[in-house]
Formats: sequence, C-alpha cells, structure tokens
Amino acid sequence: MLPFLFEFCLKQNHSMQKKILLIVIICTVFTAVDAQIKKGSLLLGGQLGVTSLSTKSVNSGDQKNSYVNITVSAGKTIRENLLLGVSLLYSYNSTGANLPYTQQQNGYGAGVFVRKYKTLGKGFYLFGQGSVNGQYNTGRYRNYYNVPNYDNDTKGYDLAASFYPGVSYAISHHFQIETGFSNLIYIDYNHSKMTAFSGSFPSPSTTSSFTAGSSLSNYSGFVVAFRFLLN
Repeated sequence: MLPFLFEFCLKQNHSMQKKILLIVIICTVFTAVDAQIKKGSLLLGGQLGVTSLSTKSVNSGDQKNSYVNITVSAGKTIRENLLLGVSLLYSYNSTGANLPYTQQQNGYGAGVFVRKYKTLGKGFYLFGQGSVNGQYNTGRYRNYYNVPNYDNDTKGYDLAASFYPGVSYAISHHFQIETGFSNLIYIDYNHSKMTAFSGSFPSPSTTSSFTAGSSLSNYSGFVVAFRFLLN
C-alpha cells in the first residue's frame, strides 16, 4: 500500500505532493511497529531541495524564482532509535528572467539535530527530526534602469529552529532514500545590513525580524535526501 501511495504522490503537482505526503506521514504513525537502530550506529547523508517557479504577467513581465537547499549531515545513535548529529548547510535563491532587475541570495551555515525513528515495515521508516541552525547570508539586487540608487547589497545572519518529519525507505541494509518537509514548523530570527547605492554614496541600513511558520506555505520545504547507515 505504501509504495502505491508514494508512486501516486510523485505523479501530482508540487502543491498536491505536499498534501498527499503529509497525509501519508500522519496515517502511518498509527501503523508503526517497534524496531531498533542500534546504539553506536553512524548515519551519513545529504539532502537536496530544488524548486523552480515561473510566473507570466502582461504588466510586470515574466518572472522566474529558483530555490536550492543542500544539507550534508553526520550523526550517531546515542541510544536505540535516537540519533544526535551535526549538519553543514547551503542555500541559494534567485529572481529574474524577463524582468528589469535580478535578485540573488546565498546562505552558508551549520547546525545540530536530534532524530527519532519508527519502523513501518517492508523497508519503510517514519522519522521526526528537530534541529537548530545558524546561517550567514549575502544578497545582491541589481536593476537595469538608469536609477543607481535601486541597487543594493545585503549581509546578515539567521538563527532558526525547525521540525522535519518524513518517511525513508531502505534500498539496502546500509543505504536509505527519504522525503519529507524540511521545515514543516519553524521559528527564525534574522538580522541583516543593506547597503543601497546612490551614485558613489552608499547608504547603509539594518533590519531585524522574528518569524514563525510552516513550509506548507512556500515552495522550498519539500526535499529528497540520501542516507548511509553504518552499524
């Protein structure tokens, strides 16, 4: 039944994928049976999230938004089915296409996480992961009008805590593939400094913000990841 549901999910559009996968994860909680990932096992892996969204508009021109999120992680089970680990993070997003401006942002960071597993049977696992991350961000905005004060550069940092639920499948005893919502629930503190350019006179300003939300409301939460389990 589970393989059929995943095959059906992959045939839907991005919005439907999120809703169907969330239903599968919730439903499988009630069919989970006890199993053990041995204490001392190592989990090595990576996570990739890629999204591209195009919008056509007669008034403002065509727009294309691209999102990339990459995570490399390593962890160790501190007791059966409970894992503690660290992660390295990279993110990129851009806005452009047939617009009078381009906007790009890069992020580099690291974090720690705790993950709990439940076995569903026939190679499938349900997991929940909580993490705390820090990230350094740089951004650039450039326009193609003859108005130089529209250009700006930004630098800043993020501090975030999030919950990542998902389902993984053991292709072999040591190799797993997983999918889920990397930030199903999150809280985030952001601090940034923007320098706007007006001729040869830069004008700096700083902003700080605190947000809480869910990846179900954006396009960057749905991910695919690969894990190596070393017992």
